[in-house]
Amino acid sequence: MPKNEKDQSQLIQVGSMQAYHTFRNIIVDGKNKFDLNPPFEHWPMVTIESRNVKGVVNVRPDPDVVGEYLNPNELEMWQSKMRKYIMAMNDLTADVLDMVTYKWLTTCKHPEHMVTVTADELLKLRGLQPQKSSGRTKKDGSVVRGGFSIEKKELIKQHINILRSTWIDIREMELPTEENGKRLLKKFKARSTAIVVSSIIDEIADDGKEIPYAWRVRPGDVFAPFLLDRAARQTAWMSQMALKFDPYREKWEKRLTRYFAYQWRVRHNTGNFLAPIKVNTLLENAVQDEVDPKNPSRTKKRLENSLNNLRKNRVIKDWKYIDGDEQIVGQKGWWQNIVGGWQQWKIEVTPPTELLEAYSELATAANAVSKSNASTTVSQSSIGGNIRKVREQNNLTLEQVCKEIEEVTGHVINVSTISRIENAESKPRKKTQAIIEQWLKRYDV
Repeated sequence: MPKNEKDQSQLIQVGSMQAYHTFRNIIVDGKNKFDLNPPFEHWPMVTIESRNVKGVVNVRPDPDVVGEYLNPNELEMWQSKMRKYIMAMNDLTADVLDMVTYKWLTTCKHPEHMVTVTADELLKLRGLQPQKSSGRTKKDGSVVRGGFSIEKKELIKQHINILRSTWIDIREMELPTEENGKRLLKKFKARSTAIVVSSIIDEIADDGKEIPYAWRVRPGDVFAPFLLDRAARQTAWMSQMALKFDPYREKWEKRLTRYFAYQWRVRHNTGNFLAPIKVNTLLENAVQDEVDPKNPSRTKKRLENSLNNLRKNRVIKDWKYIDGDEQIVGQKGWWQNIVGGWQQWKIEVTPPTELLEAYSELATAANAVSKSNASTTVSQSSIGGNIRKVREQNNLTLEQVCKEIEEVTGHVINVSTISRIENAESKPRKKTQAIIEQWLKRYDV
C-alpha cells in the first residue's frame, strides 16, 4: 500500500484479471451486448471469445431460489425480469462491482470471506453527500430525516440484484500462478455469479416501508480466488474518480479511467507505462463508442476534453499525440480508421506519480520471484536496494528522486524506469547505472 495517506485516499484496488475487465466492459452497455432471445437458450446471453478468455455470460435467477424447473408462465415472468435487468445495466453496475471488490479487498484474506457493505458507504464512495436534516415535521408528526434518499439507495440495490443474477461461465482463461518458486501460466475454468450475497439487511421506516441498508457480500468465485492469489494477485490500482465521475455526463471519463487502470496494471510487469495507444483503440475498447460521421470533430473534441478532464482530476499526469497531422482535420475522410487518419493517431498517456508510487510498494509475483531468485545479479539487486534505502530513509517519492537525479547529474531518468530498477524488474544500462550511482553519492551510498 502507498505510505502517503493522501495518495492512498486517491486510489482504490479493483480486479485486473482480463475476465474481470472484459465482464465490466459488457455490463456497462448490456442492452447492446446481450442477445435477449438466444436460440435454444432460456436466458439472455453474451459470448466471450478473446485470446486469453473464453466463456459465456447470462442473466438468470438463482436456481436455488426459483428451482431448476419453471412452468411456462413462471419462465416468461422471470425472463421478462432478467431482460429488464439487462436494460438497466450501465456504468453504475460496473461501479457497484468495483466498490464491492474494493471493500472486500481491504478486509478479507480468504476467497470465501464476506464483507458487510452499507448503501451509505457505497453512495459516499461515489462522491455523493447525504442531505442534512431539516428538522421539518411532517403532517403525521414524524421529523424529516437527513441522509441519502430512498431513491439513491434503491438504485444501489437494483445494481446489486443485477450482479447477483449475472452468471459468468468461464470455460478457459489463462492466469499466472507459482509452483516451486517458478511463475507459470496456467489455464483455469470457473463458473459463478458476478457477486455472492449471503444476507440482506433492510431498515424499516416509520411507515413500514423497507429501505435498503446493507449486504453481506463478496466477489464471485470466478474472480475471488485470483484477486487474493499470493503468487499473482490480480488487482489494479484505480483512481477513485472512476466512481465519482457522473455516469451520464462524464461516461467517457469514467470508462477511460477504468481502461487506463487495467492497462497500467498489465504494463507494470514490463514497466512500459508510456506505450502509445491508438485513438481507435480508445474509442472501441475504452469508451465503447464510434466516431460521429456527420460531425467527427465533435467526437475528437469529446475525447480530448475527456483526457483533459482526467488530467485536471489527477487521474493521469499528462497526455499528448505522438504522431498525426492536425492540418488534415477538416479534409475529406480525415477522421477515418485508415493510414494517416485521426483514428490511427497514437496517444501517449502518462500515469500519475501516486499510481507509480503505489506499484513500487506492491509486491507482485514477478518481484517476489525475482527477489528470491539466486540468479539475480549482485549489481542489479544492490543498486535497486540502494535506491529504495535512500528513498525510505529520506522520505522521498519516486518523482522527487528523478528531480534530484536531474539536479545532480543533468540527466533525466523517468519515474517508471526508477521504479523498475528499484524493484529489480529490469537491469539498468551502464550509462543509467552510472548516473544513478552519481546521485547516490549525495547520500554517501
